[in-house]
Amino acid sequence: MKGLIHISILCLLSALFLLSSKNAQGQDIHYTQFTLQPLQQSPAFAGNFNGDHRFAALYRNQWATIAVPYNTLGFAYDSKVYTTKKFDSFLSAGGQFFFDQAGDSRLRSLYLQLPVSYTLYLPAGEGNTFKLGTGFYVGLLNKSFNTSQLQFDNQYTGDIFNPNIPIAENFDQLGFTKPDIGLGYQLGLNLKEKTAFGIGFGIHHLNRIEESFINDGVGISLAKRYALPAYFKTELTPVWDLRFDYLYQTQNTFSEHTVGALASYFIRKDGPAIKSIEFGTYYRWADALSGIVRYQLNNMLFAFSYDINTSKLQAATNGYGGIEIGMVYTIKQVKEPQIKYKRKCVVF
Repeated sequence: MKGLIHISILCLLSALFLLSSKNAQGQDIHYTQFTLQPLQQSPAFAGNFNGDHRFAALYRNQWATIAVPYNTLGFAYDSKVYTTKKFDSFLSAGGQFFFDQAGDSRLRSLYLQLPVSYTLYLPAGEGNTFKLGTGFYVGLLNKSFNTSQLQFDNQYTGDIFNPNIPIAENFDQLGFTKPDIGLGYQLGLNLKEKTAFGIGFGIHHLNRIEESFINDGVGISLAKRYALPAYFKTELTPVWDLRFDYLYQTQNTFSEHTVGALASYFIRKDGPAIKSIEFGTYYRWADALSGIVRYQLNNMLFAFSYDINTSKLQAATNGYGGIEIGMVYTIKQVKEPQIKYKRKCVVF
């Protein structure tokens, strides 16, 4: 057990060192309800849910009061590919797709990632289990933009703007597609199936991705994104659960801190039959305060959140940040019981 604790501390310190070496605020997409898209934080989270197959979708509409709102859409699927009871571990795989569009140029980002992970559970004494996981992903990144809604200097003739004048800007390409790879880890501890806490770590865009639309010899690379999500959840009473979440992300010269808490009230909690209402709030540091409401009916989860903008941008947004609508569907297969000895019963 001490060896596992030492490994955990070493991995955590390594992650914190890498994070502290950057100062960031994220060029990649981000969500308020990041726990509904865990693979976007670390590929090591693939397969880490109560079930065999998981489908997730999350849509975000941000800053709708400005001229061109930001729209982000994400889909994810992951499943346990191979499970072994001998080592109490499982191999998982999946796929995720993200679409993001922003600004007058309709700058579009398309992410396709295929994560693979391996998770191992180890006994930690008296009904407790220690969780170790690692994973990686390979994928494609596509970015493109549209010049039809943009205005350029050469289209102004004196005091008049003429959109029929061809633009003089020399774009060698309006889009590109590049390979993308990343990896991640996770550590967790489950205490007698009533309390659990853990931490994940993900490094995204490990390979050098050039993002230039002009072949001028000036290299513009997509910066690596580092993600550090953490959680703590516990059962307060037979009908009340409490969960705390934290996410730190860093990329290029920007950073993001999100912290929040969710309380779950179970109307029904009888094995696979579950009906619950979840509510709480998240705060993204110096950016937005969010209210979250979720409803779970058996293997289906519906989620809604609303952001109130608290940054300097609120002068333009009137405090409106964005809404998110999400859904998670989980399939848990019914397995045939393992009977060691079988006997035939003959009725005379």
